[in-house]
Amino acid sequence: MAISLRDKLKAADAPMQTPGVCKKRGLTITDTVFPLDQFKYLSYINTETMRIMDKVRLPEDIHPERILYLDTETTGLSTGAGTVAFLVGAGFITPAGFTVRQYLMGDYCDELDLLRQISTLMNKFDMLVTFNGSSFDLPLLSVRLTMNRLQTDILEIPHMDLLHIARHTISA
Repeated sequence: MAISLRDKLKAADAPMQTPGVCKKRGLTITDTVFPLDQFKYLSYINTETMRIMDKVRLPEDIHPERILYLDTETTGLSTGAGTVAFLVGAGFITPAGFTVRQYLMGDYCDELDLLRQISTLMNKFDMLVTFNGSSFDLPLLSVRLTMNRLQTDILEIPHMDLLHIARHTISA
């Protein structure tokens, strides 16, 4: 029996079902704080320096505490549907120091929680810095957010990919 378009659309709007083999183990979130005096070059992070490094669309004035550094560890090297970010590392400045926060999935069904946490964190910052993020991390997160029916607009904040700057510096 053929399924009607109306039934297909209803199914698409239905809540996602967790596979029976997946056991929700929970998301582990770990913070490690490093004293700011360990980062002697922190004072060089400003709007002018960042504009010289890369021609990205930047907020009017960059404040180091409004920059999020992000990296993903994944189950594969593609950005396709089968690759999942099981560990996401984020770094940012707080009054206590430079915080490295790690989000670790216990199982595949914890992905939605991980993505929601990352989305909430990213909404607190004006700029994103990655290494190879424009070619890998952000496309991967975009696919995973879409597959989990979450908004992808958090990925539209100004983004600086240090890989491209490093390659440009090496070839210059």
